[in-house]
Amino acid sequence: MIIIVILSGTLWTYYIRAEKLDSWFVAWCRRFPQLVMWLGFGIIGLLSVLLAIALFRLTREGEK
Repeated sequence: MIIIVILSGTLWTYYIRAEKLDSWFVAWCRRFPQLVMWLGFGIIGLLSVLLAIALFRLTREGEK
């Protein structure tokens, strides 16, 4: 599953770059670099917390 997720993310990124669909995003990142940085940290942090909660619930249910 991990390999499939990595492969699909890589292929999606390649497609976006090959079709030049990322130009608006690159321009936005260059215009607001600190905002993009903090949003990235926030998204990564939120996903980490959600995954930790899900893992905790799954392990707790397995112990019952």
